[in-house]
Amino acid sequence: MEVLHVTGLTKHFGGLTAVSEFDFSLKNRELAGLIGPNGAGKTTVFNLMTGILKPDQGSVLFQGEDLAGKPPHISSNKGLVRTFQNIRLMSNMTVMENLMPAFHHRINYSLAGAMLGTPDFKKVETEMENTIADVLGKMDIIQYAYENVTDLPYGVQRKVDIARALCMNPKVLLLDEPTAGLNPIEADEIVNIIKYLNENLGISLVVIEHNMRVIMSICTRIVVMHEGSVIAEGTPGEIQDNPDVARVYLGSRRMYKAVAGGE
Repeated sequence: MEVLHVTGLTKHFGGLTAVSEFDFSLKNRELAGLIGPNGAGKTTVFNLMTGILKPDQGSVLFQGEDLAGKPPHISSNKGLVRTFQNIRLMSNMTVMENLMPAFHHRINYSLAGAMLGTPDFKKVETEMENTIADVLGKMDIIQYAYENVTDLPYGVQRKVDIARALCMNPKVLLLDEPTAGLNPIEADEIVNIIKYLNENLGISLVVIEHNMRVIMSICTRIVVMHEGSVIAEGTPGEIQDNPDVARVYLGSRRMYKAVAGGE
């Protein structure tokens, strides 16, 4: 069953067409990849799906409801959640404090209740802390719960970023280059987390990634973009053998070798 269905998504910036007639569907519990050279339009697609940008045309059906053009908090509250290539954590705050904003839409106590410490306030706060502890445990970073995120290694910060998205109870999680800037060991840890989210928690995922070793190892289906349009779609093996994909990546011998299965 499809959980996400995108049709004809298009976005212009002046005379530039960033995304043109983008069609995409995602099945429940599927793990798909979105790849392409820099400037292909991948992140713009994520921005259009989640309401950060308003499309010039097209639809984003999430569980049957069209979310195209609706504010980002609407998408995230319904379970369509994303991360960003550049980690967006609040500096000089603890890991716990960085995850708490993920629960903003669930808070139903009043300001007076918070000031007075009413039973409703205490109940919500306890549930929130328990959920955060559970998520941090799943990410194997609970030991950092009360540490300042600024003091943590970059690989741990990336896990915190994903943990915050997980606290929003996503049905579909869009990951924008989750292994960017990580060493091979850290990248493998993120790969294991992605597999866990998909296989154990049943979350559907779309992953933008330049690390072809990562994308080929985790995705059952890959979509390739170039200059705002989809040029190929298929299994990792089909993408490796696709001549259009080879042509697009010929400008980077290392990237092409990775896509073609040479690395």
